[in-house]
Amino acid sequence: VIMLLSCVMAFFLNYSIFLNTTLNSALTQTMCGNLK
Repeated sequence: VIMLLSCVMAFFLNYSIFLNTTLNSALTQTMCGNLK
């Protein structure tokens, strides 16, 4: 269960970074900041 959870967390983290680099919009920056 912990392994699956860490995989999902890593996926969302990478996805948010991907969105941040491609869109680089204020909304994405704010969402990433809130997630941290």
